[in-house]
Amino acid sequence: MQHRQFINLGNNVIYPLQLENGKYLLIDAGPDFYLDTLDSWHLLTTALEKLTIKPSDIEKVLITHAHIDHAGLASKWAHFGATILVNKKDISAVELGNEHLMLQKKMQHNDIIYYGFPEYLIENIFSSEKHPQLYWKPCAPEKIKTPKKTYHLMSGNSLEILEAPGHTPGNLVCFIPQTGELFSGDTLLPTTIPTPGMHYISSKNSQEKYIRWPSLPDFIETVKSLQKLKIKCILPGHGTLVDDPEKLFKRFNTHHQIRAERIRKLLSEHSDTPFGLAKRQYPKIPERRLIQAMIEIIGHLDVLVTSREVEFSEKNNTLFYASTK
Repeated sequence: MQHRQFINLGNNVIYPLQLENGKYLLIDAGPDFYLDTLDSWHLLTTALEKLTIKPSDIEKVLITHAHIDHAGLASKWAHFGATILVNKKDISAVELGNEHLMLQKKMQHNDIIYYGFPEYLIENIFSSEKHPQLYWKPCAPEKIKTPKKTYHLMSGNSLEILEAPGHTPGNLVCFIPQTGELFSGDTLLPTTIPTPGMHYISSKNSQEKYIRWPSLPDFIETVKSLQKLKIKCILPGHGTLVDDPEKLFKRFNTHHQIRAERIRKLLSEHSDTPFGLAKRQYPKIPERRLIQAMIEIIGHLDVLVTSREVEFSEKNNTLFYASTK
């Protein structure tokens, strides 16, 4: 496989691919941040110029998923004439930018208590959260389009755009079948297992404007489907190239199998809230630090509810889960 051009921008990796018309498609827009006297836009365009790519050469920017570090510079690219390609399920987030983050945070704040997190801790945690100086300006709707299934590259190869829900509802990955390269975004990472998170989508059929989308069942199915592809290497959105895809797939699957089995065991002892399960699984962690563990447990509970191994019921405005076996 030929050397693949890439750019490290902060903790993100961005990939420019030359299209058959000589222009470029950029995989992910990059994060919007300021470092000393420089900003990420300057750093990114300087890095592109070192690859003999001018900003005006970027015709399309494909967003793998609508997170601030991958889509933060989308509005900047749109301003300079690029078309922003986003899965329809993530378009609203890219259009809203930071407002999307605030909406998600509000929904999560309300739900966390419903899943058993103590009210006396919740305000302190949410008020102390700080994002590491990243920005996300809204992107003009007229500059956003849904991607085609295939883009033809200058090399003669084709870039296939695959829906891969999990890390976000509209998560995408890109695959070049001729070379076996998978551009995984945050679906598969070399050193960490991406978390399912808590995502909220609008629902016209619901009395509430937003409802929680159970992401982990889809995430696991996405990875199973990717494992069937003839992947030779994985080019992630963070970290270095992975030339042993099977090892990465095995680590992902084993991680979730072990976590699910722990929850089965805990629920076989007695029913509990997600927060209660988190406390029992991680007894030495201070309560205020259990929120991320609880969110991952909610994801695995979604999987076990889908397989009908677990059921839930509401008591005193709090959700309790119990084993069906």
